[in-house]
Amino acid sequence: VTIAGSHLGSCTSMAEEFDTYFKADKNESVEPASEPQSSDTDRSNDVFSLPAVVTPALMAVGFGQLFQDDLTDLLKFAGAYGSPLLYFGLPVAMAWTQREKFPSLPNLVPGNKAPLFASTAVGVGFVASEIFQSFAATGAV
Repeated sequence: VTIAGSHLGSCTSMAEEFDTYFKADKNESVEPASEPQSSDTDRSNDVFSLPAVVTPALMAVGFGQLFQDDLTDLLKFAGAYGSPLLYFGLPVAMAWTQREKFPSLPNLVPGNKAPLFASTAVGVGFVASEIFQSFAATGAV
């Protein structure tokens, strides 16, 4: 029951993020809101699109099938590749997008683009290190 509840919560959260991405592709001229809007009135009739719901569900089922023999390998995979994406890739992408789409807004990251490149390099370094360690453990390197 705990795993099913966790899966449902994760899929719902990811569906919301994918839905935002899919809707942003359709409407590229989105401007930042001038004032906060009430989430109760705006989200009352909101329904997720089918691709936004199917994408995370298929990802979860696919990874579950891929690592069905040992779920600790799945946790290792998520930690090794998901964490750099979550803590390095995603914030850099968000800051970069904010700078490109809304140049009049203050920057989230101080400095020019150098901190964004440095953060990306660190994230890529972590992933490359994990890939190298994985191949070294199998004797392929």
